[in-house]
Amino acid sequence: MPKASFVWKEERGAPNSRLSAEIGNITYHVSSRDYGYPAYVEARGARGGLKRLDLGYYAKIEQAKRACERHYQTGCDLSKGETVGEKPGPSD
Repeated sequence: MPKASFVWKEERGAPNSRLSAEIGNITYHVSSRDYGYPAYVEARGARGGLKRLDLGYYAKIEQAKRACERHYQTGCDLSKGETVGEKPGPSD
């Protein structure tokens, strides 16, 4: 996967601060919580489906951001991610 520079943007309006970096159809997120900084990645598929993978909790925001950047640079493997909001198909 080509290297891309992350541009972290602060998302306003959330009760806790949140940062995100978008690269194509992939978005990395870092949130601020009372217990640390969770990091996760989301990818939107061609048909609109959403897949999410938690990257862990970190003591410092810079650690969480580096975990996201490292995940992307090593190939952005989402094979262990969970599908989010998928509607079940019709029953036969």
